[in-house]
Amino acid sequence: MMFSNKRPSNVKSSKKTVGGSWIDSLEKELLNYPQIELGFVYSELAEKPNQFRLENSRTDYFMVPRYPHSKFDRWYNRFFCKPPSKKPLSGYLQVVTQYNPDVVLFFGTESDYSLIVTDLKVPSVIWFQGNLTVYERMYESGMKIWSTLRFEKFKKNPHGRFTYS
Repeated sequence: MMFSNKRPSNVKSSKKTVGGSWIDSLEKELLNYPQIELGFVYSELAEKPNQFRLENSRTDYFMVPRYPHSKFDRWYNRFFCKPPSKKPLSGYLQVVTQYNPDVVLFFGTESDYSLIVTDLKVPSVIWFQGNLTVYERMYESGMKIWSTLRFEKFKKNPHGRFTYS
């Protein structure tokens, strides 16, 4: 089972295409190994979870809703350094329990997925990528107000579209 902050490009569950072509390539390669099945977990701004399988695929997709839903709430939480919502964590655990994987891979740490590691009963791997110094801006206390005003373009701020949200 794999958790990623990007939805695979072959999954068109919204109007926005995020990308993820390497994930599509991985799925195609795994078709050569019938003993391997893949569960893929991602999150989107939605109100209800969704589970599905595409035609000619052995990959099960699990979409877990991201919180908060409203743009204002997301802007407010980021601006005032509120910690991320813990609501999705129970959804992540439910997906892992339902799918019962042999191993769980958390690809990237930009999302909150890996917070469930301590509750897992299966081996897990966290794939760190990028420069760890940027985490100062993302985790623990969010971005400070001065950093928000200094590093973000002002016209983006009122709309809740921050680089690190």
